[in-house]
Amino acid sequence: MSDIINAEICLPIFKQGDDIEACIVRDENDKINAKATIQKYIDLLYSAISILNNIKDSIPENHEFEIGGDTHYIHISGNRQILESMAENNLVRIEEDDNEEDEEDNNNEDDNEQYYSDNDN
Repeated sequence: MSDIINAEICLPIFKQGDDIEACIVRDENDKINAKATIQKYIDLLYSAISILNNIKDSIPENHEFEIGGDTHYIHISGNRQILESMAENNLVRIEEDDNEEDEEDNNNEDDNEQYYSDNDN
């Protein structure tokens, strides 16, 4: 079992237009309250900042963590114990280990090879 694992950082933000639409606040006459909507969006962004600050604070000064991203995805890899602790605090989501899947695929291939060699006669 490796001491280095991969995780996904899940922030409560997606795209600015979609996010502001999800934050729309309407009054009793169904009129959009721009000021309250902007505040709700600010609160959403502060929530994302809080998650990132908690992750940053969980990483020791002398670390071997790596971080990167793709369009809608932020990944982080590093110490298993620290990332598992982050996952327990809902800061990251642990990715499934690709090695376990590869081992399972190899086991299935071995089973298939054995089946076909037994039935070749």
